[in-house]
Amino acid sequence: MIEPSTIATLIGRSRERTYQAGRVSARERQVLRMMAEGLPSPEIATKLGISYSTVRTHIRSLGSKLEVHSKLAVIVKARQLALIVD
Repeated sequence: MIEPSTIATLIGRSRERTYQAGRVSARERQVLRMMAEGLPSPEIATKLGISYSTVRTHIRSLGSKLEVHSKLAVIVKARQLALIVD
């Protein structure tokens, strides 16, 4: 039998993931996917037709929304939230 507290914890985590994933814009998802592919920020900018500064802004925004502090952590957290898949 599963304890009620375990069920509550799982539901809470699911809601948190849904909330965080819902805050990520379509453009941020594009940047995120390219980051996960290993593309450097200048190349992401070129491919998306945006400035390098804008790419950096998207990466900072992703870090803030996903509550992490590095590019690698953004990718890891995004995979946990199924925002990107292998």
